[in-house]
Formats: sequence, C-alpha cells, structure tokens
Amino acid sequence: MSALPVYLLPAEFTLSDIQNVFSVILDKAPPMRSIRNRFLNYNLLEDTGKKRYGSNRPATLYQTNQQSETWLFDRLYLTTKV
Repeated sequence: MSALPVYLLPAEFTLSDIQNVFSVILDKAPPMRSIRNRFLNYNLLEDTGKKRYGSNRPATLYQTNQQSETWLFDRLYLTTKV
C-alpha cells in the first residue's frame, strides 16, 4: 500500500479523512494509531496550524509535505482487520 490515498484528499485534511479514504478503497479501516504513526513519523504530512471544529474535539488539519518522498506501508494493509 502506498501513500496514494492522501493525494485523493483536498489540500487540507484530517487524519480521520485519511482513514475514511482507506476504508473506502480497502473496504476496511486501518487503526488510527497506525495512520498517525506511519504518516507523521515518515514526514509525509505537515501541520497547517489550523483546526477543523465539529461535535468532538478540534481536529488538526494537515497537508502533504511536498519535500517528502512517497512511502510504502505494506504492513498497514496486511494487519488491517475486516
């Protein structure tokens, strides 16, 4: 699995948005912990400094880091349970 789903999102998005795209593509959602660890630890995302407000606590808005390379996350797909 690649980081391609991030590029299917608008310019600014939340980690939940990434999880939703994976859910649609794979018909199952990887754990938020996995998304957070992989995408943030590999410097694929940049914090925009903005928040999205809703019924829960504010969610950080991210954008893709144009300086980052594309990373593959095979384990994320293999460990995601239906």
